[in-house]
Amino acid sequence: MIRATLRGTHVKKNRRLQAKSVPYVNIENNAELMNNLKEILERKEEEKCNKSIQEKYCDFVNTLKTEVRKVYTNNKVILSTKTTQLLKERKLLLQDTKNKETRKEIAEISKKIKEQIRKDRKQRRTSTLQYHIKKTGGIKKAFKELELKKHWILNMEDKQGKCSSKRVEILNIATEYYKDLYKSKNGKLTKTTMDDTQDSEPLPPVLKEETERAIITQKLGKAPGPDQITNELLKISMPVIVPKLTNLFNEIIKTENIPEDWTKSQLEYVNEYIYLGQLISPTENMQKEIERRIANTWKKFWSLSEIMNNKEMPMSEKRKVFNSCILPCLTYACQTWALTEQQQNKINICQNGIERSVLGVRRKDKIKLKRIKEKTKFGKVQSVCRKLKWRWTGHMLREKKEKWTRIITEWYPRENRRSRGRQPKRWEDDFKKVAGPEWLRTARDRNKWKALEEAFVERQAVNRGDQPNAENMI
Repeated sequence: MIRATLRGTHVKKNRRLQAKSVPYVNIENNAELMNNLKEILERKEEEKCNKSIQEKYCDFVNTLKTEVRKVYTNNKVILSTKTTQLLKERKLLLQDTKNKETRKEIAEISKKIKEQIRKDRKQRRTSTLQYHIKKTGGIKKAFKELELKKHWILNMEDKQGKCSSKRVEILNIATEYYKDLYKSKNGKLTKTTMDDTQDSEPLPPVLKEETERAIITQKLGKAPGPDQITNELLKISMPVIVPKLTNLFNEIIKTENIPEDWTKSQLEYVNEYIYLGQLISPTENMQKEIERRIANTWKKFWSLSEIMNNKEMPMSEKRKVFNSCILPCLTYACQTWALTEQQQNKINICQNGIERSVLGVRRKDKIKLKRIKEKTKFGKVQSVCRKLKWRWTGHMLREKKEKWTRIITEWYPRENRRSRGRQPKRWEDDFKKVAGPEWLRTARDRNKWKALEEAFVERQAVNRGDQPNAENMI
């Protein structure tokens, strides 16, 4: 007699495999998708007479997702024909695993399959990156297409400081936080009510033309929302879904009930005060901003190391990525900078380090920067900064509207004196070296200001003895 205990264990699947995102939709050849959508939506329209708006909206979204997955199943083929052939051979050998020779053959084929799959994935990533770099000059859409996972919150702390990593507990902590956030002083949840002074006339119903216009004006290639429905899917299924969406919108207006997905939002908390992408600090504002720009640039570079450090990627593609993704990160908001020589050297050192890393060169190799820059041919960060600053200044001063940027630039204190000793560098000191003390007047003349641009970019100072001006340089 044998006594035993049976225990069932739940096999935990990888979250990466559970992400059921909507596949990529091709704009052309969608007759099968249109027919399926038309039949299912018409059948469900008859069934959901007594359903709520939330249920109708969820049915509509789920129908779109399921029908797209049925039609577009193999739109992202990763494995090559050689790999599929090896998989078929191994499948035939697995039918007879008793023989030792066949087991050896299975082991050898499995090794070949692993190596071939790695090559296929690498080849697919490289070809996808090259395609998007040539098309748009950026890599955002390429990484979005190659990404196969969802981002999850790893853990969260509650009021007592207890850290939780389970999904249910995290949702409860977030729910309690927002309940406390929107509570009034009396301890009751605040409810939004319609203002009595608002116009009491009923809203006109939504027309089919308005729904079509809203769908047509959406741009392609954009990230979908929480419902994972892309603009491509809305456009190709527009003849079928426009009447259904119009009826749904009118019912929402009539009942004043909206789906829960429309009320979702995301909040982001930061440790430092950053306004419009620039660090706001009462002390050493410029120094901290330059260090932050350099740090963000290196982060961006290492996030693109798959492209920039790839020996198989041509230099022309790397140059495109640098000029369109890395250089704007380093020169963001450079129009408002007043750089010292030390800060300018920091920015130049950052670019030189990036170019050495692209070529796989180190400082101890003692290769001159001139040779390195001849190979890379990247845009010079110092020239880009000065060119952007010069052009933005001329545009700002020629603007007829009263704006704070021009008011602050033309403003002087009443005493009009500076303290003794060496002064900190001002934003306008660079302009005075090239355009002279009357640079504000020169900037209002577009032709004169444009003629001085090359001299400013190349840092050619004005000779005070000869006193050249913009008129003599034209």
